[in-house]
This record gives sequence, structure tokens and C-alpha cells, in this order.
Amino acid sequence: MRVRALLALPLALGLLVGCHQVKTQPERRMLVSVQPAELAAGSKVSVSARPQPAAVLVSVSGTVAMPGAWVMPFHWDARQQVWAFRTQIPALTFIPAGEYMVKAWGKTADGQLYEGSTLVHFH
Repeated sequence: MRVRALLALPLALGLLVGCHQVKTQPERRMLVSVQPAELAAGSKVSVSARPQPAAVLVSVSGTVAMPGAWVMPFHWDARQQVWAFRTQIPALTFIPAGEYMVKAWGKTADGQLYEGSTLVHFH
């Protein structure tokens, strides 16, 4: 029994150290904002994404979590210091009322990924 305990000790210590290392790494996320928060057919929409912690990203894309939604590239808005996408929802489009998740993701030159999302209400 003692032999098993002695063999398990390095494994347990490795797991503890591994868990500690994961917690000390900064969480990479994307703060996503949609204006206006209440959307309707014909609305002009602005989506912005900001990496947290701050980072230089080489690309950012995003989509709305709904069937048929396109993945759209964002552009760097130097004035507001955010990645942005602007569009208008076509006036004759039928979208069922409800909440929809807007997602954005980006990556740094060395491959670090940033992801985030927010909910919007469509009426």
C-alpha cells in the first residue's frame, strides 16, 4: 500500500503544479459589443471586439450564431482602438424574434487565440 502511495505522490504533485500553471496564465478573451442592443430589420449595426488582455491581433472575424449567417472579417478602427464591423440588416429580411449570440475571434502573429461573444435581442 505504501508503494502505491509513493508512486502516486509524484503524479499528484504534477497535477497540482499543472493546475497552478493554468490558473496563472492570463485568460485571453474578446470583449464583444453590439450597437444597438435591440435589433430589427432595417437596423444599422456596429459590432466591436477588443482583446483582453490587450494584444496586437493580425485578424479578427465574427458571426451571429444562426443558420446561414456568414463569417465576416473585422477591420481595425484606429480612432476607437477596437476591431469593428458595420452592416445594415436588410429591411425585407425575416429573422425570428429572440436572442442571438454574436461571436468574434482573433489571433496574434504567434497564434494565440482570443474568443468572445455577447447576446443581442432581435424583435
